[in-house]
Amino acid sequence: MGGMESANRPIMGRTVSHTSEVAARDCHTFLEFYPMTSYSVAWRAETELLAREHLLQHYERGELQEDIALATWYPADGTNRRTAIIDEVLLPTADERILQGNVQLTPQFLRRGRDRAVSKGAGLAVMHNHFGPGWQHMSADDVIMESRSVSNPARATQLPVVGLTLGTDGTWSARFWIREGSTYDCRWCSTIRIISPDHLSLQFNPQLFRPVRSDDGLGRFRRSIEAWGADSQELLGRLTVGIVGLGSVGALAAETMGRMGIRGLVLVDMDRIEHHNLDRLLHSGPSDVGRYKVQLSAEHLARITTKEFHDLRALPLSLRDTRAYRAIADCDVILGCADKPVARDLLNHLAVCHLIPVIEAGVALRSRHGALHKGHVVSQIVTPDSRCLRCTRQYTTDLLSLEVEGLLEDPEYIQALPSHQRPNTANVFPASLSAASMQAALFTRLLLGPHWWLRVYQQQYHLSVASQRTASATCDPYCDVHARRCLGNLGEPQWLLWPPDSS
Repeated sequence: MGGMESANRPIMGRTVSHTSEVAARDCHTFLEFYPMTSYSVAWRAETELLAREHLLQHYERGELQEDIALATWYPADGTNRRTAIIDEVLLPTADERILQGNVQLTPQFLRRGRDRAVSKGAGLAVMHNHFGPGWQHMSADDVIMESRSVSNPARATQLPVVGLTLGTDGTWSARFWIREGSTYDCRWCSTIRIISPDHLSLQFNPQLFRPVRSDDGLGRFRRSIEAWGADSQELLGRLTVGIVGLGSVGALAAETMGRMGIRGLVLVDMDRIEHHNLDRLLHSGPSDVGRYKVQLSAEHLARITTKEFHDLRALPLSLRDTRAYRAIADCDVILGCADKPVARDLLNHLAVCHLIPVIEAGVALRSRHGALHKGHVVSQIVTPDSRCLRCTRQYTTDLLSLEVEGLLEDPEYIQALPSHQRPNTANVFPASLSAASMQAALFTRLLLGPHWWLRVYQQQYHLSVASQRTASATCDPYCDVHARRCLGNLGEPQWLLWPPDSS
């Protein structure tokens, strides 16, 4: 490629060498390709740790020496947010960068990173460190490195370069470089999220995502702040949480999020209220029959939330609808409260492909001879590194196929199935209340309990024997959901979405 033929000349670190333009090629302009209003980066904690330890290795030894690394990434799109899912970190060998206080990236290392990204159908990211804590701004040398020396050769990936800077306290900053004609425009990311099996860490751009005031002057959140501190309340006030399914469990989940001071909520449920919902649907009455469940919850949330904490989207759509799926993909955490296999399969992929942790809750009750025989309530966290919903048998591929074919709505067909294959939709308010409380407990662990020593991915409470157990496990061997980890849009089950996604 042009400008890369002088083999050992460093083309960039934080001191700049001139490079000629890459040979002309008709690539994306990204203007139409990127109609997003916000950008973010997400990665698994294991991958982030590898990059962090490499970049800070000299600083940890007391040396004022920067370092550099490359990575591959995949786009994951919501309605308003594009996320770079960091997939693989590429560390330099000793002869692939020059350490002179500043750090210089060699053409060999850039070629290796570019070729690796192209072979995977991924984009290229470059990361380096600064000496100072917190969210980092860019020096003039940083701008030249990312917008010219790396972005031009990386055009072969047909995706923008993502630049990341690490502060000494482990805080990342990030940006996308969007090509506009012959130049590149910097789009700063608003958030960085780091996902471990049982914890979500969020870092915010202080210019784009200012802290939400944690109180309204009337002491509304005083008890919450006394319980978990002002910093935790500030974190909750910056979150956007999606709730899929606004039935008996979902309505309780929405109530919990509103009372906790969550900033943004996205509600998705296509169902209307029926008479048989009234014995367990929070805030519903006979006059609400025929209304959308999301409408009822949205109206109630508007009453209990303040303007500072209220950013609500209520979508009376199936999660299979591309508009609903993309809206949920804008969230930081998703609460899964749907009992249908298709919704659970889509939630699986949002957790594993988009790196948005899902906290799912479900109820299973069995009757015999007209009386309650047994039942259990389950809640679990789904991340790229924990057991998925299919492997915990929250749904099966058989039931998924039945729903896609429309047979789950055919009572004659369902009745003809063997009893162990029939879907279980029986529920009562006490069971929904138990499921929602377990879900809220896991939500609290995920966001506010990073140092709790016991890892809990799943909780089950068995009504018949009054026992509770936790489960910590990974997916079954050859799980095709787990195989799509970190793939973003590329890993989505497009055959389940409708209308076809035009993004």
